[in-house]
Amino acid sequence: MFGLRRLKWQQIRIGELIGATSYIIARWDAKLSELSKNRLLKIREQLHLVHDLLGKAPMGELSPRDKTAVARFCREVPTAFVEEFRKEILNLLIDFEGLPPGCLI
Repeated sequence: MFGLRRLKWQQIRIGELIGATSYIIARWDAKLSELSKNRLLKIREQLHLVHDLLGKAPMGELSPRDKTAVARFCREVPTAFVEEFRKEILNLLIDFEGLPPGCLI
C-alpha cells in the first residue's frame, strides 16, 4: 500500500511540474530564447512520458527498464530546470533592472 501511495504522490508532483513548465513557457514566451524554449518543451514532454509511465504501473511496480528510464529522467530534468531558470531569470533581471550583463553572475 505504501508503494501505491508514493506512486500517486509522484504522479501529482509530476502533474504540478507539467503545469508549472507550461505556465513558464506561455508567460515568458517572448523573453525565452529559442534554445531555452525548446529545452523546456523537451522537459515537459519527458514529464508527460514519466507521468504516463507511472500511471500504467500496476500497484507501483515498474520494470527494470522503466526504473532506469525514471532514474535517468530524475537526474536530467532537475539539472535542466536549474540551468534554464538561472539563465533566463538573470536575463529577465537584466532586462527589467537595466543592469549590465554579467553583474549578477
